[in-house]
Amino acid sequence: MGVYELLAEHASGVPINAPAQIIGMNTATTPASQRVGIGEIAVARAVLLGDGESPGILEYAAKIIHAGTFWGNPKSMMCHERYCAAFPTCKFRK
Repeated sequence: MGVYELLAEHASGVPINAPAQIIGMNTATTPASQRVGIGEIAVARAVLLGDGESPGILEYAAKIIHAGTFWGNPKSMMCHERYCAAFPTCKFRK
């Protein structure tokens, strides 16, 4: 939501200060299983960029990339030789 907030603010030129609203739907086949949930995410941009007191997700990602401290996730759909150059030598999938 933080990315969408930043993109919308940049595209419109209007500051976005209101909480983000997120809607989730379960589209099951039976009416009893069909549900809709609505929630709000306050300051989504701070989670992404940080708030001055603590770093955001992008800063953590930058530190991981610069330090080269990547860890594997063999349960990911992307854990496959077609998607990962380190697949043949990856110690996390063994």
